Amino acid sequence: MIRQNLQKEEAIMNQKVSARSKVMEGIIMAFVAVVFAIVLSMGLNYLQIKIYAPEDWLFSEMHSGSLLALLAVIPIVLLFELTDMFRFQSDKTDFFKTKTGKIILVLCIVLWLGILYTVMTNISFVTKDSIEVHKPAHPTAVSYAYEDVKLIECGFKGRDAGFYYMITLNQ
Repeated sequence: MIRQNLQKEEAIMNQKVSARSKVMEGIIMAFVAVVFAIVLSMGLNYLQIKIYAPEDWLFSEMHSGSLLALLAVIPIVLLFELTDMFRFQSDKTDFFKTKTGKIILVLCIVLWLGILYTVMTNISFVTKDSIEVHKPAHPTAVSYAYEDVKLIECGFKGRDAGFYYMITLNQ
């Protein structure tokens, strides 16, 4: 009787320790995800400049890259969480060996590569002679000479919003 009570108490203690370790693991995973997103964002900006920047560029504008870099972390975190969730349901099978696991893994990789491609090809450069715009639909750049520009509207939207600009071309 005493032995059964001790075993029950030991099982309860193990569950509490397991719950605490899961919370700590979640906090560490969130921290690592944020650090990874920041490093990814800085690294992608560096790569964009190395790959796409013309020699005489004056400044660049990365379009929605930081937000997409943060979104690129979501599939990675989702994979880890699904793996943990599956591990508690079934101790015998690896999640990525199941059909569902393989489908989710492929979908996450495709999603991540799509986000990465969109971030990498979404940048504009202003040079002395032209404006070069890289987009996912035309990653090799479309160059607009200043003679083609009819109007440039720029400013700040709201108190907390960033700088914006809109270029109207002669058509």
